[in-house]
Amino acid sequence: MIKHILKNIWTSRAGNVWILLELFVVTIFLWFSVDYISTNVVNLRRPLWFDHENVYQLGVGKLDVESELYDPAPEHTSDILEDFSFIIQRLKEHPLVEEVCYTRYYPLFAWNNHTIGMEYDTLSAECYLRLVSPPFFKVFRVQTYSGRDPEQIFGQRGGSGIICTEDLAEELFRSRTAPGKRVWIYSIEDSTTVVDVCKNQKIMDYSGYQKAVYLPILFQPEDKITLGGMPEIYFRVRKGADYKGLPDDFRREMTPKLRIGNLYLQLVEPLSDIREDMVRESRNTFNMFMAVILFFLVNIFLGVLGIFWFRTQYRKHEIGLRLALGSTRNQIQDLLMTEGVLLLILAFLPAMVVCYHLQYAEFVSSDPVPLSWGRFVLTQLITFSLLTGMLILGIWFPVRRAMNTEPAEVLHEE
Repeated sequence: MIKHILKNIWTSRAGNVWILLELFVVTIFLWFSVDYISTNVVNLRRPLWFDHENVYQLGVGKLDVESELYDPAPEHTSDILEDFSFIIQRLKEHPLVEEVCYTRYYPLFAWNNHTIGMEYDTLSAECYLRLVSPPFFKVFRVQTYSGRDPEQIFGQRGGSGIICTEDLAEELFRSRTAPGKRVWIYSIEDSTTVVDVCKNQKIMDYSGYQKAVYLPILFQPEDKITLGGMPEIYFRVRKGADYKGLPDDFRREMTPKLRIGNLYLQLVEPLSDIREDMVRESRNTFNMFMAVILFFLVNIFLGVLGIFWFRTQYRKHEIGLRLALGSTRNQIQDLLMTEGVLLLILAFLPAMVVCYHLQYAEFVSSDPVPLSWGRFVLTQLITFSLLTGMLILGIWFPVRRAMNTEPAEVLHEE
């Protein structure tokens, strides 16, 4: 039957060329749409691999020079390390607070992260720099593969080692057996040792996993912090202690206690609210793209449906003739559907080659899901399945109507 169908396709090649051309173009555009939707759906199902529930950001304000309360003493202006340390200590002493941490170049749920270059042997990689105090891993429940306490493996002073994400370890060391390896960091022009590997991390739900390296910051008496270089402060409340009015109650209670030097408590905000503000913008953008793509898919569906509907309706007399000559309804239906699928395959194969080269040239984004053979094969299968479904529907309904017409009536019209 396949040979017979191919002969029919060749005999009607003048009309089939336009169908093949349309299917070719539609396949490429549909693949773009499927790739965007499928990669984002896959990414949204990936976990953040850190826990932001029951975590709050503490905003510390700085008094203006013109304020009556401003203290011009050097220990409160040019070096506020002692004042900052008091704030951290008083937070830790609060009965509702389980753990406190601070970060630099890594505000949670924000885009302003810094990148650095790293090198191991002949391999190099770009990654995000995240300066964190060791309790960061407890506050955000970040899992390391060794399971050891970062405060112990970092030692008593910052800079004694780094923790890298799993994808960075895979790129530089081709495995998670990274602990003990020494890497060169371009920005600080020094080498350091990888002490552990942690789970991959996202900035937020709609972003992809980002290769990152965690460097410890443990301030010593000889270190300095200026008013313009305040780290971001986060704290986790104890289990069962979180409630809706906690930020307001905490701010009222701690405002006088955290008024130290030229520093004061400015705000207490749940990290879940900060996340929601960031996610809302990305969600709106994603939904807008989805609406455009779905409108495009509906147009593709109607176009493919219309082509094969009209084509099958046009061949109503051929269907009647085949019925008169003894063909069964199922045989005719299988013949026309197989012919339609073969036309799709003939258009799909060259379109698939074009799609591969477009992906290889990175016309589709490698974020949030990296480009790979698995991604390409999956999106091609989905694209082919959608087109096949449209095609079969476009053939099945008019074929059923044509086969309900009496052969004698069709032959009379012929």
